[in-house]
Amino acid sequence: MRAFNGTRRRSTAGAMGVAFVLATAAAASAQTASGGVSPFDDIVFGGSYSLNLQFDRTLNRSAGVRPFSNLFFELDDLNWYLNVGKYFSLNGAIKMDQVRTISKSSAFRGEGLRVSELYATIHLDPVQIYGGKIHPHFGKGWDINPGLYGTDFAEDYELEEKIGIGVSVDLRDPAFGSHTLAFETFVEDTTFLSNSIFSRPRITDPDVARPRRLRRSDGGVGNTGALFDNLTVTLEGGRVASLPGFSYNLGFERRRGSRVGGEPTERGVVAGFSWEFDLTSRITMTPVVEFAYLRNPGGVSGTTKWLTAGLGMELGQGWNASLYGTIRPVRDRTVPDSYTDTLVGFSVGYDLGSLLKREVRWLDGLGIEAGYKYERVAHTKLNTIGVSLTYEKSF
Repeated sequence: MRAFNGTRRRSTAGAMGVAFVLATAAAASAQTASGGVSPFDDIVFGGSYSLNLQFDRTLNRSAGVRPFSNLFFELDDLNWYLNVGKYFSLNGAIKMDQVRTISKSSAFRGEGLRVSELYATIHLDPVQIYGGKIHPHFGKGWDINPGLYGTDFAEDYELEEKIGIGVSVDLRDPAFGSHTLAFETFVEDTTFLSNSIFSRPRITDPDVARPRRLRRSDGGVGNTGALFDNLTVTLEGGRVASLPGFSYNLGFERRRGSRVGGEPTERGVVAGFSWEFDLTSRITMTPVVEFAYLRNPGGVSGTTKWLTAGLGMELGQGWNASLYGTIRPVRDRTVPDSYTDTLVGFSVGYDLGSLLKREVRWLDGLGIEAGYKYERVAHTKLNTIGVSLTYEKSF
């Protein structure tokens, strides 16, 4: 392992290139075995995007910061795919959100646009081999927990914008459902793809939430430049015949500290599930629960746990409602200090598209949601209300 990593440090692109060539050769062999059908017979392009215009208002002073309003826009995300024949595809995503923290009233401040994913996949059913700028699998609470603020704390352990490779295997059975086992190895993106436009904060800026182009010299866990220093192993599944509406995810991740900063290695596990029930012909209920544990999160000595839960309700006639909450015990050995962060809230939404699409067809996909959250973070308390206007479309 050490010898391989030493070679890997000299040439990340080289190892990825070898993996890509081997995967392409395997695809070519599979095509020959299936009768020599050209992979370029069919080309299909498509995707989807989600736009969000949101207004938040804090209601109380917290940590010396007065109440403030924040109006912002998000592109979350513009996902696209290009399928070339049966065995090959390109995938990408473009994202825009606030890359600076906000602590005073502002409108559209700190918005940064960047490429969040760009990778190629070789499809050798039931195996997929992919590489490029990827979004490694680890947890789902940061994505599927319902409500306007339901994902806020869980986003801490989302893994984004990594350069790496992965292999996944689909396991399907009519009785036992559909499951995917995946292994991914990666490094932090220090290529030109890590650049953002519009807002471009430096990593040393006091309000930085996501720096513009990351560099190896910036350090941080995962920023080692060596594949197999950082990895995830995950198992996700659902569609079990005896458990309709049930899905689950399990995962392990490791990110080594950089040679620049000498941070301790981060290790984590995650487990979660969601289960959709039909209460009536119109009303559905979906509980979501996820637990995550990180040792030395972000390279900071200590531990952090997340227990996230949500309850989403589809009420019929375009209405939906949700309850959500997260408990986050933190043990920071650098201070040292121990405390428990909490977040609770609720929201109500309405599908405007279902009401307006008869008059204006392109408004299908438009929705509005209003919500509230109470959070306690590092001994400070904050109350926030907000409203968002979303628009989702496929192409």
